[in-house]
Amino acid sequence: MNGSRLYLSGGGAGIQGMEQRLAESLSLRTALLDVTSAFSVSQTVSGAQLKEAALLLPVAVGLAMR
Repeated sequence: MNGSRLYLSGGGAGIQGMEQRLAESLSLRTALLDVTSAFSVSQTVSGAQLKEAALLLPVAVGLAMR
């Protein structure tokens, strides 16, 4: 599974060390899923707010695209 990658999202993905621990345990490359790079947001939303919400948005974004 050399090309395999595990994308993490949700509140648990933000736990400190979670990404690295899963990578080591599963012998997979891991990455945090950031769907915010795929769309633009209002300038009234701060970068800090967006970063904080980024891990919680994938399900909502997926449902909105249906």
